[in-house]
Amino acid sequence: MDDKETLWIQIERPLNEITISSGWISTNSEGVKKVSCWDWFDFKQIKENASLKEIYLSAKKTLSRNKDNASLEQYPPTIKETLTLLDKQYSANSPKYAMITTDSFKGLIDKPVLASALSRILINYESEWYGKVDSEGKLPKWEALNSEMTENANNVLNYLTKGDEAKLDAYINTLETSKQQSVKKGIEELKRKIDRFPKDYKSNPKQKLTQGQIEIHEKVQKLEQKVMDWEKSKEKIKKMLWWDDVTKGLAKLNQTNGTQPENTNTTNTKATPTDTAPPATLSADGKAWFIHPIALFNFIPKFCITVDMLKQIFTYVSNNRLDLLQFIVNDINVHMNEYRLNTPLRLSHFFAQIRQEVGSSLKTEENFTYSVSGLKTTYKYFKNNPEDAIKHGYPDGSPKNLRIVSKESQKFVANKAMGDRLGNLGANTDDGWNFRGRGLKQLTGRNNYVDFANGYQEIWDTKATPTDSASPATLSADGKAWFIHPIALFNFIPKFCITVDMLKQIFTYVSNNRLDLLQFIVNDINVHMNEYRLNTPLRLSHFFAQIRQEVGSSLKTEENFTYSVSGLKTTYKYFKNNPEDAIKHGYPDGSPKNLRIVSKESQKFVANKAMGDRLGNLGANTDDGWNFRGRGLKQLTGRNNYVDFANGYQEIWGGEYIDFVNNPDLLHTNYKYIVHSGVYFWLKYKLYNIADQGSDESTVNLITEKINQYTKSYKDRYNHFKEIYDVKKIFQNI
Repeated sequence: MDDKETLWIQIERPLNEITISSGWISTNSEGVKKVSCWDWFDFKQIKENASLKEIYLSAKKTLSRNKDNASLEQYPPTIKETLTLLDKQYSANSPKYAMITTDSFKGLIDKPVLASALSRILINYESEWYGKVDSEGKLPKWEALNSEMTENANNVLNYLTKGDEAKLDAYINTLETSKQQSVKKGIEELKRKIDRFPKDYKSNPKQKLTQGQIEIHEKVQKLEQKVMDWEKSKEKIKKMLWWDDVTKGLAKLNQTNGTQPENTNTTNTKATPTDTAPPATLSADGKAWFIHPIALFNFIPKFCITVDMLKQIFTYVSNNRLDLLQFIVNDINVHMNEYRLNTPLRLSHFFAQIRQEVGSSLKTEENFTYSVSGLKTTYKYFKNNPEDAIKHGYPDGSPKNLRIVSKESQKFVANKAMGDRLGNLGANTDDGWNFRGRGLKQLTGRNNYVDFANGYQEIWDTKATPTDSASPATLSADGKAWFIHPIALFNFIPKFCITVDMLKQIFTYVSNNRLDLLQFIVNDINVHMNEYRLNTPLRLSHFFAQIRQEVGSSLKTEENFTYSVSGLKTTYKYFKNNPEDAIKHGYPDGSPKNLRIVSKESQKFVANKAMGDRLGNLGANTDDGWNFRGRGLKQLTGRNNYVDFANGYQEIWGGEYIDFVNNPDLLHTNYKYIVHSGVYFWLKYKLYNIADQGSDESTVNLITEKINQYTKSYKDRYNHFKEIYDVKKIFQNI
């Protein structure tokens, strides 16, 4: 705001497809207008009618783009418009063509004009959360992808296991003609080998098959797993669909309230009072306008600098400066956009200058240690006063370990060398020493220190308006105001990020079918790191040490009540007193791993008898022990804890009340609630405050006591923490 109370806003405008220029514009300028944050100005609108399969095949087709196959006319609108923008990252003479791949999108990271254009595409298409289930309980639009996902694997399996020649021929016909004969012979030979397997080999393949047969069996299992994974994915998709339910719910709400849905033919020229405003609606066909997810995920800058990167620049940095390196990394990653250090090119220029200023060892304070001849050749004063050079410099030819100069001599040199330069007040003052080079830039001289002091507040601070004279907040009556567009907010998500690979170092036996849960954990924590108070390596290490103990190395988010007979008797008092029930519901002692099987009914019986009268459960003769068994990252257990989680959930995440008591399975079937159940306990009991106390065993024990006071796993939890924080140092450099 200037002295005439005119509001000025800093903006960026494109100079060309790649380069932007920043400047200031007055809100009173011609052509500037106020708009609502929901006014989608400068957005390109695309209507997409291609089916899911057509989009999939089109994206796949882009992988073969070349100069002879580069036309965009062969693609549906969404793919066409995306490729149009992605292609602009390459010069007109470049042999490269964009594809729908991660690498192509990464190419826009340092091209903000193109990145902004891609983030401003609005697409009208059928939501992923919409789907019609047919009479067989299947989703036709996803079933259409079978041919791309598993049809070939299914055809080969049908031939290998059932001898279906037609299926084999169907697969062979998908191959290039030159390969058909050799591939067919190979599969037929494989079938003959499988036919020679012992008939009962499936009961124990490792004992009944030769090494060569085991390898063949594993190949068949991989095909079966591929088919099974796709079927499970489709079932998961079906469970996640919500569009129809919300549409019906809104329609019912409209009817109950007696209001007319939006976008109908009913007209009303009078202003609609707020209390009778039409409720939001969803289209029955699942179509709506979306900012495409690609825009949201690819333009949160994914590149973060690391300590290891900086160690390649400051090659002789000592261990006692690593904390400074870490601070530089954290500060730049968090403020990358504000500092305009958000491209590889800018970072390279910046650190090239810093490297020259502070040297390979990252010295952030100027050193005035010189040899006698060094003083005389470097500074005019010492050339004219050689006796002072002899007095305050170390002898020429001294070995490195004897090149020592007292602090008083360094001070004398600084004042004589720099005392009358850069605004310093003279060689007979201490200005040369007081304002010697410091910091990454080696800021030097009184003038530069004054300038830095005066300018600091403009960048990193603002003058607070006194509370007692502050104007009350207001909103304009016409609903218009000045907004930062929501997309801009994505740039300020902290760059301090965890990754799936980090978590795989903790959950070392996690199976492939749990990797999507790992990815969800990563995404959720990265986006909400500050709100969850998981924003330091120490906090993350404490948090995941506890989670590791709760869910184990394989990330099991549902408690398992599979015990041996002796295990039941030694673990639970009920089975010690009722050994006949232990024999009935436990697997035999000494059973090999593949035979340690207990029916679901037996697990349910064990849970109810073991936990039925604990943690608020209503007794061993109810199903509470089973219904409120351990679930989620925290292994939330017992009716009391489920009630508490249900009551407290809204306080943290908002939205409608979720009844976890009557829908307890949500805590192991829905990734969101799996993760939130762990975070909830961390926040409710402010475990982050304890975590901040340190990395010693007593701190870990204090957290463990809050989570499960009477557990026998105190030592195990500390060992998990030590491995994460001290040994593997998993989160140290994020």
